[in-house]
Amino acid sequence: LGAATPSRELIQAAQKTMDGPADVAGGHILVDPVALVSLLRIHNSGTQGGDRSTTAVLPSLSAPTTEQELAAVEWAMAWNAYSKFSCASSHLANAWGLVM
Repeated sequence: LGAATPSRELIQAAQKTMDGPADVAGGHILVDPVALVSLLRIHNSGTQGGDRSTTAVLPSLSAPTTEQELAAVEWAMAWNAYSKFSCASSHLANAWGLVM
């Protein structure tokens, strides 16, 4: 985890399991970038004493509005790429093992 990494609690709250058959995607975790930004906004509004209503916290889920949100989305995208690579590599290795 690097300096621009969101907190462990936010990451865990935004995680989801990879879609697909359990024997292929089972155990591989993705981070939902939209949920991560939403949780980051809620967290930041709470620490800054701001309005915690949904409309104030979530002006637009589609685009990050701060450097921190952009870094969180980039981190989630990098994590998801790694997780998908890990899933594909594992599936390919298991298939190759069956052939041998």
